[in-house]
Amino acid sequence: MAKILLIDADLVLCQTLRAALEREGYDTLVANDGVRGLELVRDTLPDLVILEARLPGIDGFSICRIVRFESDIPVMLLSVCENEADRILGLDLGADDYVIKPFLMGELLARVRARLRRNQRIIERPQHESLTFDSLHVDIGRHRVFYGDTEIELVQKEFELLVCLMRNSGLALSREMLLQHVWGEDFKHDPRTVDVHIRWLRTKVEPDPPNPRYIQTVRGQGYRFVEGVRTQVVNHAP
Repeated sequence: MAKILLIDADLVLCQTLRAALEREGYDTLVANDGVRGLELVRDTLPDLVILEARLPGIDGFSICRIVRFESDIPVMLLSVCENEADRILGLDLGADDYVIKPFLMGELLARVRARLRRNQRIIERPQHESLTFDSLHVDIGRHRVFYGDTEIELVQKEFELLVCLMRNSGLALSREMLLQHVWGEDFKHDPRTVDVHIRWLRTKVEPDPPNPRYIQTVRGQGYRFVEGVRTQVVNHAP
């Protein structure tokens, strides 16, 4: 059973959404302020966090930043504000989705199901594949990335983007293709989400981020990982 943590100061919304999530079969925890919410994130390690952007105690943006720094737990931000700057800020901080209130309950539940399905597909991937180009090495099964002997810490979205680009080295992948592969076809994200995560990724894996060697921009199309990635698959005995 998936565990979902809901963090929102609106008691009525929490009660309604909790009931809907539990009818879907999810184990649902609730916190009504940011301090308690962050405590529950750390204590319970939920499969998904749904939180209001504007919270008492610690605001949702700060919680999102902390969660993304400490873990790969997916985060869905809720907000009554349609301000584009807030949406971009949330995505910049690593939110997996940004939902404007009021929302249709059916749509929100569909987004939750899609996010959890996406997580399950990641868990079920084969555990024996690695990708290498030059000094950059990605161990997919162990979720580890190395540049030479130095390990690079990537959050989930950065890792998935890197794997997708390296598996398709030499091919130009559009923002829409990357959105569908990494965030899932059921999500409707701003294509700039890809640009933001590519920027983060370059700062971590490129020797000279302002002049990227590995992750190249294809003008008018999207992004491409330089051709020549080696894939190694090791078959383990069952």
